[in-house]
Amino acid sequence: MKKIWIVGGEDIHMRLPLLKLLKFRGFDVTAVGTGPGTAFIGNNIPYFEYKMNRFLSPISDHQTIKELTNLFIKHKPDVVHGVDTKPAIFTAIAGNKANIKGIMRTITGMGYIFSSHSPLAFLLKPIYRYLQRKADKFAPLTVFQNPDDQDYFVRHNMITSDRSRLILGSGIDLGSLNKTIITEKIKTDLKQQLGLNNEVVFLMIARLVKHKGVVEYLKAARETKLKTNKKTCFLLVGPTTNEGGQAVSLDTIKKYRDDVVYLGARNDVPVLLTISDVFALPTYYREGVPRVLMEASVMGLPLVTTDMPGCREVALDDVTGLIIPPRNSTKMADAFVKLAENKKLRQRLGAAGSTHIKNGFTLEQVAEQYIQIYNSLIN
Repeated sequence: MKKIWIVGGEDIHMRLPLLKLLKFRGFDVTAVGTGPGTAFIGNNIPYFEYKMNRFLSPISDHQTIKELTNLFIKHKPDVVHGVDTKPAIFTAIAGNKANIKGIMRTITGMGYIFSSHSPLAFLLKPIYRYLQRKADKFAPLTVFQNPDDQDYFVRHNMITSDRSRLILGSGIDLGSLNKTIITEKIKTDLKQQLGLNNEVVFLMIARLVKHKGVVEYLKAARETKLKTNKKTCFLLVGPTTNEGGQAVSLDTIKKYRDDVVYLGARNDVPVLLTISDVFALPTYYREGVPRVLMEASVMGLPLVTTDMPGCREVALDDVTGLIIPPRNSTKMADAFVKLAENKKLRQRLGAAGSTHIKNGFTLEQVAEQYIQIYNSLIN
């Protein structure tokens, strides 16, 4: 059995469905991340925790590379696969130091540096490009989740095109989102808890940060309610954060409590999707392919999202959803009103979206592409 190690950050547990499928297909899989790893305990998948500073810190970064290098030398995996920004860089460097033959990485979006217009982000871009070029020397293959990121790397000589591959997203596990396991009683009970009564329900799920478009969603919800005589309900789901100036405070959320129901972080996302009519993600963050968009779309919800890399791969304008400009609450409200007043449009977009995801974004389809890559690296 060939050893495949996937190295990520604090959300490495999101790779659990892929790891389980790889294990089923005969690979010896291990996860490496910066979180506690409790999700892996009951799944018989080894997990190693390492320390990493999410922000630029030369001393800390050096220690992280050393820690990963020692881990690779000790256990000798056949393939080390880094995902997310810093883990993808550090895995390539550490894998080279440990003489690992199979090294690859996945770029899951361009992140804060390319989403922000701040002076700090401007100063960090050259450092980011330098580190990515260095990592490219050691990784025979880099996977991108959307064509915009792939094109950016090629244009800025951060990678050669023949050393890159496009795989859209991380794969959606259709089994975990199967509507049939959610009974009508469960849905009815949740609607009663939320006080829903035949309104058109809009849902947004995201961390409470500005670059996810949370503030624009709040403003658009208020404008939509004024235009639709309050026959709509807006739900906001997601955890608060401590990301400094990017954080959206609870005080800001409370200013819109008559327009938006904030539910905090939830563990019943599939149920929330089934009782909703429209899903919104007005992000202007450079993501790979937002998983939550794929989950909402495969559940048959029409999407309202921004004209951003990764988003436009899932939301095809007037086919599976409505595309709006980033940072524009007025255009978002226009899209909300259009969908609120047209049930047939919602049904058409939702049905097309479900088919679109099933035809190219499923866990099995993504896993098969990665298995081909792993086998080529090993052989």
